[in-house]
Amino acid sequence: MSFPLPPLPPAVAQARHALLTRLGTSSFTDFREIDFAPHPPHAANPTITTWIRQQHDEPQDFYEPDARADNNWFGGCCAQFLEECLPPVLRWRPATWEIQSGTPATLSRCQQYAHWSSLAQAAMDRPALAPALAPYTVGPPDLLLLRYPHKPPAPVLHAALMTYWKLQGSDVADISPQARALQRERRGRAPHLVLLTGELTPSYLASIALGTGDLDCTYHFALYELQAAVAQSGNSEAEDLIGIMVEGKRLKDISDLPLDLAV
Repeated sequence: MSFPLPPLPPAVAQARHALLTRLGTSSFTDFREIDFAPHPPHAANPTITTWIRQQHDEPQDFYEPDARADNNWFGGCCAQFLEECLPPVLRWRPATWEIQSGTPATLSRCQQYAHWSSLAQAAMDRPALAPALAPYTVGPPDLLLLRYPHKPPAPVLHAALMTYWKLQGSDVADISPQARALQRERRGRAPHLVLLTGELTPSYLASIALGTGDLDCTYHFALYELQAAVAQSGNSEAEDLIGIMVEGKRLKDISDLPLDLAV
């Protein structure tokens, strides 16, 4: 089964192919057998589990249905994807670029959020103020794209990226406050706020892509393959839902992300 891709810059095309390979496959023949019904929270998608185990040398130790471990693993793969394809895309912008894991310390180094650490500490020291300072105590995004201009030396947060291999019902409640705080409680320009995911269930994707306007966009690591699988499934409701998200520019393939970050 083949999946025609739109023309992509060479660096982006190579990085996308490498990402699919790292995640376990570049053919996605198992997409034809996806069960598009929602899975219970913390349940591993059986198709994803199957093709990852088939591709790994030690399948019994590779994949465990643990949400936090999956997100960390997926986030690392996405970070490597960006490190491979962003330099050629961003080379015309006169700055130094860096991708880092999201930590409170790293976020507080950024110009827009330098005030967060002191306010978060105030919330801890004075519990009576905690409700008013709640936005400053949310966890940082999973990945941070930092831009270091020549002057001043402090980095600018160019993009905040949240990575979720699977989406669960409770994730909307976590993602929305995090994105809203980054958007509203900043000093300076707003960063790109995006979500990267490997979720295969259209209804779960819609709960994030259509259910919150706090994110710029949701990016899927294999949207073109997922669209082809949904079309073959004969599930018209799932196909329509994917179409609404794509046409409304609320859901894009991860290959669109480097070019979107260039502006």
